[in-house]
Amino acid sequence: MSKITKYLLIASGICLLLLLAGVLTVKKMFPPEKIRTLITVKASQSLSREVRLGKIQAGLFKGVQIDDFAVSERPTFKEGTFIEAKAFVLKFNIWALLRKKVVIDQVLIDTPKISVVQYADGKTFNFSDLLQAKPAEKAEKPKAETPAESAPMSVTVTRAQIVGGRVSFVDISPRKIRLTLDPVDLTVKAADMTKPISVDLKVKAQGALQGKEVQAGLALKCVLELLGSRVNIESLAVDLPELDINASGSVTNFLNPDLNPEVNLSLSIANFNFESIGRWTEIPKGISFPPSSSITATLKGGLKSLNYDLVLKLLTMEAAVSGNAKNLTAESPTVKLTVKTNSFDLAGFAGLVEAAKPYQVMGKASLEAKAEGKVNALAYSAALTLENISAKYDKYAIDKIGASAKISANQIEIPKLTGRLGMQGKESSDFEIISTVKDFSNPDITLDANFNTLDLGMFVSDAKKGEPAKPASAFQSAKTAPYKGPVMKCRGSVKIAKVLYPKFEGQNAQADWKLTGITPVLDKLDGTAKFEMKDGKIKNIPLLASIAPILRTDPSALAFTRMGGTMNFAKGTAKTDDFKINSPAADITAQGTVYLPTSIPDMVLTAKLPKGSLGGTLGEFSNDAEGRPTFAFKLKGNWKPVLDTSKAAEKAKQEVQKKATEIIQNEGKKILEGIFKR
Repeated sequence: MSKITKYLLIASGICLLLLLAGVLTVKKMFPPEKIRTLITVKASQSLSREVRLGKIQAGLFKGVQIDDFAVSERPTFKEGTFIEAKAFVLKFNIWALLRKKVVIDQVLIDTPKISVVQYADGKTFNFSDLLQAKPAEKAEKPKAETPAESAPMSVTVTRAQIVGGRVSFVDISPRKIRLTLDPVDLTVKAADMTKPISVDLKVKAQGALQGKEVQAGLALKCVLELLGSRVNIESLAVDLPELDINASGSVTNFLNPDLNPEVNLSLSIANFNFESIGRWTEIPKGISFPPSSSITATLKGGLKSLNYDLVLKLLTMEAAVSGNAKNLTAESPTVKLTVKTNSFDLAGFAGLVEAAKPYQVMGKASLEAKAEGKVNALAYSAALTLENISAKYDKYAIDKIGASAKISANQIEIPKLTGRLGMQGKESSDFEIISTVKDFSNPDITLDANFNTLDLGMFVSDAKKGEPAKPASAFQSAKTAPYKGPVMKCRGSVKIAKVLYPKFEGQNAQADWKLTGITPVLDKLDGTAKFEMKDGKIKNIPLLASIAPILRTDPSALAFTRMGGTMNFAKGTAKTDDFKINSPAADITAQGTVYLPTSIPDMVLTAKLPKGSLGGTLGEFSNDAEGRPTFAFKLKGNWKPVLDTSKAAEKAKQEVQKKATEIIQNEGKKILEGIFKR
């Protein structure tokens, strides 16, 4: 026999002896019947529940295996099963067993099932009795232990595993929550509790919450360092019908909040289902979002100072958000952030909003914004840029819109807004607007605008173009509650090369104004406004039809070379002394007041016809010093002009007196001449 063969036989014999010793040690230390008695009696007494065990096996390699383990609801299985498992397995370190020491290497729970019930009071559970302190029992004098019984035991577990677990939760309180975790697969690996602990968890959940069906999936791989109070997350995935969440990174000091827990996490949220999200929170009707939307973020820091970077992707828009938050546990944390988007296409966004679809919005936009300060008193600013914007609705259209706007906490500034405004069948008009709005609580507006052609009829519906003006009585009878909203100021100017409207048209229109106290009621309006328009025509207004017979003009239209004047406003009353319409047919001057809240006039219109346009007695009695027939009309209450005949009557009286004097003088002269000739 060779030496190698001899050594192998000796080694095999030693191994066989060791195995035999291990088997005998296990049999001696863990006799199945002793285990059954220990568990059923002790567990039943301490839990006040029945405990049921199936087959119990003990072996060197398989360890201790208890099949069909179950714990009843209190007090017996007639009330149901609280916990059950197909198998409960403890595996030991073989070399420790050979030294008569028990070191648990692995714990396996196969297909455990746990039933949790919350009772109708909403406070107690079917396990609440297990959490109550029990009265101390009189200690029995310990029996002398055999060497086997006194063998030292280490409960260090290097591997714990749950396979195919199921946890069911039923809430019979008014909340009616129902939740089932199935399956639950958990693997925990560790050399001991002082070393890093590896955790691998997979769970699926389904149930009902707030009367709605819920389901979710979770997968977590991480390493716990209990002594360092740190968790390193290799991967965390949450799968919901509403969205998917994935995360990785680390959290430190999570066991001791006083040490300022810190995170270093990467997070992504994708696959949004807004229809499902709408089950939990209200989403404005008519708005939809594409499932391709996503959010990625990184968080680094703690409650004292947290840095964050976030990227939101929605259609063609990519918005980057970055910043810092400090003192997160304070009543009003300090925040600093910046937001910047790419130049994104608006067409897709318009398609997400049902109400915007008819407008066919196209073009691009971009945004840059900053915010800094306490959460309850943020100072912010933003810059919005619009490029080549166009939109259509019905027969109206705007296009080539370009603008930049600067926005702060209490101001909007539009250095330049340009574009084209048009209507189907009509030529589009170029425009340019410069505007500033300050103090949003009581807006102070500056507006300067230029239009090539402005058809005001675009802003009036076809039904209203031929609608007669409401009588003043309609305004007088209207009663409104006192206005309590913001009071505006406005100053600016507008120039329009050509103005079109169903009731007038003209060219080279210009208006300048400086107004305060602007409200919808107009009763606080103060300031001045100037207006001028040239070479136009007034059409189809009742006032013109009323005075046309006297002016001997077309009642449907009055051509003019100039129209304009100044309006002074005080406490809602507009007053003018120089509003004039210069026309070949007549020069018309308006003087007087209009109380704007009720639209009640107190005015006089003076019409001067061309010299020699009226002959006979009418012309003789109506001519002014320049020989121009002049007529005055009073406008009061209902806006219907009433011819003022007082001046004509006075002049007629003067003419009669003049004629009588001439007759007397002529006849007296003849009488005197006759007398003296005699």
